[in-house]
Amino acid sequence: MTTDELPLVTGSYVFSEWFHLRQAQRHYHMCSVSLSRKVTCLTGRFSLFRAETALDSTFADQLEIDTLNDWLWGNFKFLSGDDKSTWYWLLKRGYDMIYVPDVAIYSIEAVSGSLLRRAYQNMRRWYGNMLRNSGRAIALGPKNPAGLCGWY
Repeated sequence: MTTDELPLVTGSYVFSEWFHLRQAQRHYHMCSVSLSRKVTCLTGRFSLFRAETALDSTFADQLEIDTLNDWLWGNFKFLSGDDKSTWYWLLKRGYDMIYVPDVAIYSIEAVSGSLLRRAYQNMRRWYGNMLRNSGRAIALGPKNPAGLCGWY
């Protein structure tokens, strides 16, 4: 289960407005895909897992040693993106994943320096994690609806 996320941004009104728009887009997307009981991301800021899942040793292994085999770069380890590692583990095993839009958490963002650089870094991180994981989700086949919309 994952929830809505509302940003509390200090340091830049413009960045705050952009971040709120980005999170609003995420909210509408998650409401839509959650109807399939599969979502495209379990936010690392606040997701809940059943105890049986969190205590499964392969779940912890997925977080600790998650890697991708890329045709160009070879095998490389993830350094961030726990939300996609946990998401893939659940997707591969057919678990339901839901988005609860009525529950919200606040993420605190302090912005300094170049606003464009910070926005670029955020977008690169978000979409980079998605790009790296979409291929392996799609490879699971059509039985996994989230894999079909992995390239949103």
